[in-house]
Amino acid sequence: MPYKLNAKSDKSKQINEMLLNKLVLKGWIIDRFGNAKKTKHGKNYRLKFQAQTIRHEVQVIHEPTGYRTETQKEWIRFDTTRYTGYSMDKLQS
Repeated sequence: MPYKLNAKSDKSKQINEMLLNKLVLKGWIIDRFGNAKKTKHGKNYRLKFQAQTIRHEVQVIHEPTGYRTETQKEWIRFDTTRYTGYSMDKLQS
């Protein structure tokens, strides 16, 4: 299946496509931007494929407080890896 590949170099694009194919087999969903998303234990995780790196993010939900009237969501980065240093061990979870 053709995905939107965000990687910059040809080698990185190959790694990008290989990772997306393996993630789909593991139950991840690929969005229209070429990022992989999965919900696990009630939390949303995202692998954001950029030009030179892959960002590992989790979605945080902020409940309304005294000055906020609405629930807000944001993605928090907890790891970043370059395409050249990526290993399949990170996909075990």
